[in-house]
Amino acid sequence: MKQKPLILVVDSAKLALRYMESILMESYEIALIEQGKEVLDYLQCKRPDLILMNANVSGMNGFEVLQKLKSQKN
Repeated sequence: MKQKPLILVVDSAKLALRYMESILMESYEIALIEQGKEVLDYLQCKRPDLILMNANVSGMNGFEVLQKLKSQKN
């Protein structure tokens, strides 16, 4: 059986996370994160096929997360 693509959803609002999960869960594996800084830790272990991130997440905002990712080597 083919594995579903992994989508990482990042948002400070739990309701938004659950809504995205309900929409996507049938066709995709979903990982939910509430804090921007947790994204970097998560990416040490897994590589999602797509990241959906609110720019205004708490802790480290989405732009700061992207800047950190861009500065890291793969």
